[in-house]
Amino acid sequence: MKKIIFVLLLLSLLVLPVKKATAGVCHANPATSLLGPLMFTNIDWAGMFPIRLGGVPVVPGIPDDQDSQPAICVCTTPIPRIGLSFSIWLPQNITEVTADPFCFQAMGINIPNPAGVFGEGSIPKNNHRMAFYQAHYYTYPVMAILGLFTDVACLQASTSEVTANFITEVDPMWQSDILADFASPEAILFSNPVLTMSCIADSVSAQVYQPLNFMFWCMGSWGSVYPVDGDVGSGKDNLESAAAVGGKTVYWMHHILLQWATAGPPTYEGACQDYPDPIWQKSQVRFDLALPIPVPMTTPIGQTSLIWSHFQAVPFIGQTYDFVNFNEVDCCLL
Repeated sequence: MKKIIFVLLLLSLLVLPVKKATAGVCHANPATSLLGPLMFTNIDWAGMFPIRLGGVPVVPGIPDDQDSQPAICVCTTPIPRIGLSFSIWLPQNITEVTADPFCFQAMGINIPNPAGVFGEGSIPKNNHRMAFYQAHYYTYPVMAILGLFTDVACLQASTSEVTANFITEVDPMWQSDILADFASPEAILFSNPVLTMSCIADSVSAQVYQPLNFMFWCMGSWGSVYPVDGDVGSGKDNLESAAAVGGKTVYWMHHILLQWATAGPPTYEGACQDYPDPIWQKSQVRFDLALPIPVPMTTPIGQTSLIWSHFQAVPFIGQTYDFVNFNEVDCCLL
């Protein structure tokens, strides 16, 4: 059986057309990367709020799903302990979405795309209104880089280095709907009109409060996470298309356990330690568009771009978008 699947995948690589590129413009420059001064000016630091201590908001902010957070947390590993619950939103990752393959704008690096290999994409066209983007997912421990929260054990990052965890240009599954279904066969269950229409509820919730976590196959007004590749549907502007691909990327990082959950409830596990969640809790992630033009607000997964994308889609600045991921982090202070 495994040999049959391998042969099918190999044949698919040979016969499936490679996405051809509508020329993108990469403006990667070390001087304008998110490793320099733009770290301070282009990130919406108000996205860290609300901050809760003992279940009580000490700094107000955008409402989240921790409104009923208990005051006391109980941890059982590595040793049993009781502490005071603490909650904050921290910038921990970058999701980079680009129509120009191998454009690492956040890092200030542009690598020429070798001819004839996977990785060529296209941006929305007038005759198709379809979009295809590549994506890069970085670990971006800003707090550790700035030396903040170093005396709070449960908020310390495991590394202070920026690393690229996922690059879609070298992933054949990202280039084709058919190959993507091999990687996530459950897509067949959710690619039907009934479940697609049900995403309206998630869309409404994302506009007024938070996305609905139990509808994990939905991304509000951004569409469906399936198929998990660089294709997005028609009818979106460039920024909403890019956000949709960014949402797919975050979903996939959780699905393959490269990104773990950092917040409870329903248990205290998030406060005591990070834990794997192959079915993402999308309400625990917010996007902040930092490049090429920063947006002074964080965006829940699925919120329409009509709210946050005004005057952002400027053609001459290119089609590479860097979303700083603010993750909800629970902590048990001892």
